[in-house]
Amino acid sequence: MKFLKKCGVGSYLTCLAFLLTIVSWILYGVNVNSAGYFQGQSVPFVVLFNIFALLCFLLALVLAFLPTKTPLLNKVFFILQSVLLIGGAIFLMANAINFIGARAQGLGFIFGADDNAKAGFTADDYQSAMSSIVTFLFYLVTWLIALIAPFFSLTRKEKPVEVKA
Repeated sequence: MKFLKKCGVGSYLTCLAFLLTIVSWILYGVNVNSAGYFQGQSVPFVVLFNIFALLCFLLALVLAFLPTKTPLLNKVFFILQSVLLIGGAIFLMANAINFIGARAQGLGFIFGADDNAKAGFTADDYQSAMSSIVTFLFYLVTWLIALIAPFFSLTRKEKPVEVKA
């Protein structure tokens, strides 16, 4: 409980972005591995960028709660935290862009096809398309949360203790 009292709003948002990144990664895996139109169509760098984003968030949280004695080291850690949080958001944005770009043509083909072409699609194809859209939304929401997190402090400022005489 003492640790939770030290956490700032930025820590909670970063933890939320960390968890949503994992959920988005799982949804991406489900989309690639499920039967349907996008089965087996992996997107380059999505897995790598997920790992980088998760590492950025984790390292930023670790740096926030490392005990330091010198003010210079505190400033260096603060700058590193900011860079890592922004880096994590950039990796998530790149994931969303890569994934949307890889799926846009297929979604246009599935949902914009004429009646003759629609007859060739199965329920799995439509399910795969809807799964892609859900994954887009998760990546975008995760990216927005990760983008907001650097604007808040990861740790709470300790109030000075007043000594009453």
